[in-house]
Amino acid sequence: MIDQANDLRRLVTQSAPQPQHVRSQQVKKVLVAGGKGGVGTTTVAVNLAVATARAGFNVGLIDADIFGPSIPKMLMAEDKRPSVEFVDGKEIMVPVMSYGVKL
Repeated sequence: MIDQANDLRRLVTQSAPQPQHVRSQQVKKVLVAGGKGGVGTTTVAVNLAVATARAGFNVGLIDADIFGPSIPKMLMAEDKRPSVEFVDGKEIMVPVMSYGVKL
């Protein structure tokens, strides 16, 4: 897992052209799932999310792993927590952002 995180860190820190705008305002959903543990679904989901964010799309990623979330570890966001903002008198959760992906 540490090697995968280091590989991801090298990938996302390499220079890439920055997108000028988001290409679409439509909401699209992509589900990455596996039938058993240890088959790389988290790695695929994280790499897909980071690559999509780097391509200029707004990306959110939810980890529904009941045995322990590893996405925050892979995106080096383990110590980060969502914050709360007040908008029109209501509390709104602001998700953690890492490598252009909302967690």
